[in-house]
Amino acid sequence: MVGPYPPQPDGIGIHIRNIADALTPAAQVEVLTRRGRYVDTDEHRVMRELSANPFCLLRTTRALLRSGPDVLHYQFNIPALGLAWIWAIAAGLFVRRSRGARLFITLHEVRRDTVLLGPLGVFMYRALARIADGLVVYTSEARTLLIERCGIASAEIAVMPHGAPDSIREPSDAERDRLFARLDLSAPPVLLFGYLHPHKGIEHLIAAVADLCERSQAPLDNRQVLIAGSVRPRAGLFRHFEHKDRAYERALHDAVAKAGLSDVVRFMGYVEQEDLDVLLRSAWCAVLPYTDATQSGVLNLLVAAAVPVVASRLPGLEETLGDAALFVSPGSAPELADAVGRLARDPELRATLSARMRAVHDSITFAQVAEQLMARYQGALATSPRRA
Repeated sequence: MVGPYPPQPDGIGIHIRNIADALTPAAQVEVLTRRGRYVDTDEHRVMRELSANPFCLLRTTRALLRSGPDVLHYQFNIPALGLAWIWAIAAGLFVRRSRGARLFITLHEVRRDTVLLGPLGVFMYRALARIADGLVVYTSEARTLLIERCGIASAEIAVMPHGAPDSIREPSDAERDRLFARLDLSAPPVLLFGYLHPHKGIEHLIAAVADLCERSQAPLDNRQVLIAGSVRPRAGLFRHFEHKDRAYERALHDAVAKAGLSDVVRFMGYVEQEDLDVLLRSAWCAVLPYTDATQSGVLNLLVAAAVPVVASRLPGLEETLGDAALFVSPGSAPELADAVGRLARDPELRATLSARMRAVHDSITFAQVAEQLMARYQGALATSPRRA
């Protein structure tokens, strides 16, 4: 597996660890990731060789030749490794030519990359398709974008579930009480979590809460809206995007203050895993007011925890959830307010959505993703590798 990896704070890194764990019963899994002074604490061998420095190419090629992989699987998102992707892919091509390894690429942000980068993004995705022995995406929408916008043959693209943990750890009452005391929460919160980014549509949630507060003095039974997450740290050429995200974060704080919602909407910052488990198991409901997304790792955690969800009506989210959530138009604060208010008034609806979430979870576990990946790997190994 090639990509970011814990303890580097990145959702794709956590995703790689989950996929690696699920694949382990059927394969020996190693990870090639960014250089850094990190301590490896799990059972997978982790090769920390990647950097933007061109000398990384030699180090990475040597590491891969020593490892001798049958399959190299890149979990691709441009900002995750930046320029280091060039050397990681170049080393992989050399290992394929010399040792016959097969190259798979999972494309995590098809819409964002092809829209934000325009023709450059399209060119890059076409190039990735030419070198890959297999492409993986997590929604039918992403597959359609690759076919229609990038001209990639449909037969080359596999659509799989993103994957969800088998379960979210159930915290003890003492753990829940300690976290609630630390955050000054009197009741289970309305939760939004993940990296802060304009595409998350958090300003629309703030506007919806303001709307609800105008309608009633206690619209959410005095529950607080907890925004748990931070700006994604970026390096090198991508530092500009971090600056834009920090400006967005400041604008969110200003909007909460201007609306007089400081006692209702709270910013928690980055969430450690042990706190996240408690939050997921304690959340009254969760909100995904995204304005643009083809899939969401956050969503799959919510599915695993069976949290009732209000989400934007985006193809990738609808494909995953079906009838297990309440959907609203992206960017519509009034619809968002109506949906959250409806959940507040209807405990039976919350229970129904939670039960439907459990049914969705049964079809998208990481174990099922690993089984599908192994079938793809074995099929590719049974045929000749590409020579691009």
